[in-house]
Amino acid sequence: MIDGITRSLHSRMQISMPNEVNPRFVVRRAFNYLNPVASTVGQYIYRVIRCTEGQGGWNGGCREGEMLYTITKDRFGRGALWGQDEYRVYTGTGGCSRQGHGLLSCSSDLQIMYSLSAGLSSGTHDTNFYAGNIRAIDGGFDSGRLHNGEELDAQGLSNMRVATVTKTHGSSRILNWPQQTAQAAATVGFAATGAQLASLANTMTESQVLAAAIHLRSFMTAGIHGVEGVVPSLATAAELTGQQTGLLVASFGTAGIGLAAQQAMMVLAWTYHIAKSLVWADAYAVVFDGNGGSTDELLVSVVAAVQDLTREQVAGVSVGGTANLLR
Repeated sequence: MIDGITRSLHSRMQISMPNEVNPRFVVRRAFNYLNPVASTVGQYIYRVIRCTEGQGGWNGGCREGEMLYTITKDRFGRGALWGQDEYRVYTGTGGCSRQGHGLLSCSSDLQIMYSLSAGLSSGTHDTNFYAGNIRAIDGGFDSGRLHNGEELDAQGLSNMRVATVTKTHGSSRILNWPQQTAQAAATVGFAATGAQLASLANTMTESQVLAAAIHLRSFMTAGIHGVEGVVPSLATAAELTGQQTGLLVASFGTAGIGLAAQQAMMVLAWTYHIAKSLVWADAYAVVFDGNGGSTDELLVSVVAAVQDLTREQVAGVSVGGTANLLR
């Protein structure tokens, strides 16, 4: 059984075996959801830790001992729109260390497992698990490569597959699509607004920029917003040309589209989050096919649980509004 207390389920999970009173392992999150670097380009990282004899921990769980495994999820997966989640498992600390911008560098020699989920078009989160130090598998599961550069065909990948995890109960993946579409529209809208404002700024003189800044500050202080209330007087105050005024109007219009998409995304996210909390309970089936030889059944189950929690967190981030745009 994998258990935690409320939000701690995302930070520190305890793993207990049947008919055993004390937990045997702990899965601890090794990154911060609130860290803007970890939320943009950094990976998700989890540690699997052995429990010691004594009791401890802030929630009364076991006292942590040896670090057994490190589980990482790449921020961007594979396949169309990076919709296939890509996970790796390393022994111990995995030799992992932080590099610039939160990117994680781990030792390929310590990688013992690789998993890749189905693509967006499948509408499922079915996931294949492979033993060994696979570097990457193409989205169609028909080819891949090891860290040493060796190429793998479909048969070679099949020979390394050790398990398949299938979602048997819970919300359909297709329900995420409206939310993700609104998120993408909001991201594109704000990015386009930034590009239009940058183009406008490149055409403005220093005196125009200063006059515009002073005028915008006065509007913000007065609580006046919108194209009709700001653009005409701003164009006059900064003595904008006709071309510059057109860029300004376009940027305000694009920003409005981004804000509307963001509001739609938040409504969808709240609806989805409440439904998952009150209606749906996710359940998964793990099938060990043995093509890749024997494997640690408990480790596969732990990774599957981590994947489920990570998907839940990724979907729930939308409730935070702006934080979702930074992901």
